[in-house]
Amino acid sequence: MTHLGHLRLSVGSDSNGSGAVALLEIARLFFILYSNPNTRGSYNLLFGLTSGGPYNYNGTQESLIVKFAYYSGFQSVDQRLRESIDYAICLNSVGSWDNELWIHVSKPPENTYIKQIFESFSNVAKELGVKVGLKHKKINISNPRVAWEHEQFSKLRVTAATISKLSAAPELL
Repeated sequence: MTHLGHLRLSVGSDSNGSGAVALLEIARLFFILYSNPNTRGSYNLLFGLTSGGPYNYNGTQESLIVKFAYYSGFQSVDQRLRESIDYAICLNSVGSWDNELWIHVSKPPENTYIKQIFESFSNVAKELGVKVGLKHKKINISNPRVAWEHEQFSKLRVTAATISKLSAAPELL
C-alpha cells in the first residue's frame, strides 16, 4: 500500500521529489482547466521537469540552452521564445513546509511580474493559513554557479522565481 496521496506521508517528501509531485499535480489541474474553452486561461503553459539540482541546476541550463537551441535550429535560445515567456516558476523542496514558503527572486520586488507572482501567491496562501515570504538576491551573471534554479532563467533575462520551504539555498555538489 502506498501513501503518495499526501506529501507528508511520502518518503523523501521534503526533498526535491516533492517538486516533481507538485509539478505533475499542477499540470493535471491545468489540463482539466484548459480542456474546457470556458475555463481556458490567456497564457500558454509549458511544464518542465529537469534534473541536476545539486549540480548547479544543469538540467535546467541544458534544457534552456541546448534543447531549445536544437529544436529551434539556432545556437542559443531563440530570442522570440525568450520574449514570449512572461515568467518561470520553479519548485524546490515544497513537500513539508510547516505553513511557511519562500519565494526567491533575482529581480527587485518592484518588478511588475515579481509583484504579481508574490501578490497572487500571498492571497491564496492567506486563505489557506500559509505564510509566504519574499527573498531577493541579485545574481552575478558572469558566475557559472547559481544558488537557485530560477537563476538559470534570470541569466537569460527571463523573470523567474523559485518557491521553496527553504529560506536559504541548498548546498550544491
